[in-house]
Amino acid sequence: MAENRKEPIVYIVGPSFRTQGGISSVLLIYYNHFKDLLNMRFITSYSGNSRIKDLFYFATALLQVFFICISGKHAVFHIHSSTYGSFLRKSMIARLCLFFRREVIFHIHGADFDTFMEKVSSRWKGKIIKLLNQVDQLVVLSDSWKAFFIEYVSAEKIKVIVNPSSTYNPVYIKRRNPRVKVLFIGRIGRRKGAYDLIEAVKKIRFLNFSLDLVGDGEGDKIRNIAGVENLTGIVKVYDWVSHKDVGKLYDKADILVLPSYAEGLPMSILEAIGKGLPVISTNVGGIPEMIIDGRNGFIVEPGDIDALSEKMRVLISNAALREEMGKNSLKITEEKFTIEQNCNLLKKLYNRQDSRTGRCDGRGGVYYAR
Repeated sequence: MAENRKEPIVYIVGPSFRTQGGISSVLLIYYNHFKDLLNMRFITSYSGNSRIKDLFYFATALLQVFFICISGKHAVFHIHSSTYGSFLRKSMIARLCLFFRREVIFHIHGADFDTFMEKVSSRWKGKIIKLLNQVDQLVVLSDSWKAFFIEYVSAEKIKVIVNPSSTYNPVYIKRRNPRVKVLFIGRIGRRKGAYDLIEAVKKIRFLNFSLDLVGDGEGDKIRNIAGVENLTGIVKVYDWVSHKDVGKLYDKADILVLPSYAEGLPMSILEAIGKGLPVISTNVGGIPEMIIDGRNGFIVEPGDIDALSEKMRVLISNAALREEMGKNSLKITEEKFTIEQNCNLLKKLYNRQDSRTGRCDGRGGVYYAR
């Protein structure tokens, strides 16, 4: 497809694809499916490997943005941010773009932005609010997060763009595990509810199931607890897997459990429902917009270990219910969370026309208008 020079280049600013976390997963989807269709270029601002390397990446990103801003290119900067250090770095890049009167789309993924706003000083809070009102568009992950940001930014400026499920397959895969396989994927620690999950497992240890925890963080602590509690025959802890291998984990699992205390729109749930899994999670962030209690899983309160263990017991003990909820997960993914739908939301965000750029197909690829 020949490039139309009047169409702006969209510069995506965010972490390296090699980092572990939701933002890098989303940006990898952008790269694999939207790069050419939406005329994207990628600027890496964070490596996730070491402080020295992170500083180098950030300085390089600032220089890249500066030279693009003074080049005269027709450019849009789509900046992806979390909280704390991530927000500080991205806010500096955003201010540089705004100084040169460039269009800025600020995309917030942080699971605990509300807590972040409570912790900062009133002076810094004022600066954050000022920046969010200066950018051209503020993108959030769910209607619940939009309701939060309306306190600080006009509703017209806020756009809800849900993350897509990169694993979606409309064909339901019937699991036949001899032991029901429960899966947890994410940063292993308190915020994701990993310790609550171990406490819940202790209450139902007599059932025929296993639990795999996959991720970075405090895996060694969970291994130690499992050893002390004599749960090593049930609980296994694994390091983070690559993006290309993550789909295999869901194909082998029966249930995803993510008892988080704070979330944006977790990719592990999107990936799980895209693979036809029932999910047990909590009513935080955008999770209730993905998991409809009683339809494709169960929602419990964060920290309610009794409710968590009971919902796990129900699903572990009922194969027919797991299948029914898993099929409903596929329906919900098809309704709201496909790559095709995400592509169309981004096209509206960038004000692109089908006649120029083509359309996404149902598999997340593209075909071009003739």
